[in-house]
Amino acid sequence: MPRPRKDWTGQEFWWLTAQKSMGYMNGNNSIVWQWLCKCGNFVYASGSTVKRGYNKSCGCRPRESKKSLVGQRFGKLLVLEWTGVRDKSKRGYVYYSCLCDCGKTKLVSSACLRSGSTNSCGCLRVEANAKKRKDITGLRSGMLVALEPMLKRNNSGSIAWKWKCQCDCGCVSVVPINYITHGHVKSCGCSHPGKVIDKTGQRFGRLIVLSMVKELHKHSFCKCLCDCGNIITIASGKLRNGGTRSCGCLVEAARFTVWTNIDPMDVPFAVTDVMKARRELRKAIKQAS
Repeated sequence: MPRPRKDWTGQEFWWLTAQKSMGYMNGNNSIVWQWLCKCGNFVYASGSTVKRGYNKSCGCRPRESKKSLVGQRFGKLLVLEWTGVRDKSKRGYVYYSCLCDCGKTKLVSSACLRSGSTNSCGCLRVEANAKKRKDITGLRSGMLVALEPMLKRNNSGSIAWKWKCQCDCGCVSVVPINYITHGHVKSCGCSHPGKVIDKTGQRFGRLIVLSMVKELHKHSFCKCLCDCGNIITIASGKLRNGGTRSCGCLVEAARFTVWTNIDPMDVPFAVTDVMKARRELRKAIKQAS
């Protein structure tokens, strides 16, 4: 009597999970199963082959061999595990997850580890730059006095040395060293000549400034009345450079004059009201249908 075939459905070995039997046999007279790899690809192999470890993945994971770098140390990096990610070069170098002595984790290719081009997560470069850093403690630039250096992340995400400075007004700001030595920055912003300009009563497009609002984040704001009757609060800089000329009603006028040479400011409110009503009616009919 033939021995019953084992059902591997749902069982997981290594990176593979059994999905279903394919209904045919391989050369060893074993039923071939469909296995789902953790990366999303499918593998077709017998259950015994996967269980014994002959097939551990679809090929996305590197094989355990004497060339594995897991557990080895390269500079300040300790190799934790392989990730299965390969670069796009012809050799297809594997990326390893490495732990730096500073506590950060970094993905590094095997080529960079073996060649010695990568020995840390980047902190070695920061330390080297710190030794070459010029000491400007006590240097004055206008109203700013350099206090101490500190690490600060730039907008691009990189880490750089900057200086903590004390302004004569009492505020503390962080400034790049070349801004201080070259005199590009002379205060925390309190001495800006155009910081507070009273624009009450002035007209900017369809907006008339009613009053100045309290400053927020070193920017002044204006409370404005639009010709259509709406009241908005807008940054004074946007009024000064012409970026804002209405509460938003000029958008309708711009749609009316997009194919003409007419200035949107010359379009009467009656025209824009009709256009807005027609668009809202068309939208309501579309939603109803």
